[in-house]
Amino acid sequence: WIVKYKKNDYQTTHHHGRVMYSGILYLDLDKKHETTTFIAPWPNEINGHTKLSKIECKEGTLIIFPGHLLHFVNPNNIEKERSVISFDINAYL
Repeated sequence: WIVKYKKNDYQTTHHHGRVMYSGILYLDLDKKHETTTFIAPWPNEINGHTKLSKIECKEGTLIIFPGHLLHFVNPNNIEKERSVISFDINAYL
């Protein structure tokens, strides 16, 4: 599916349920746009805080991650749309 984030659009924290893998292809991504933030399924080993990670992305970047991994996108704070193609994959042997 294609997601277009206009100014102030965002994605709340979610996962993709029982899907094996999810993916994001960044189509329209300005340097000022934020990318997806991932939440580690375990706390920081030193201080117990929640671990957040962002992957450096540019237009054309494709990331694939476990479907159960919590993630979100902060609001788009600029006028330019941020567009991605998102997808889920189930692989069976």
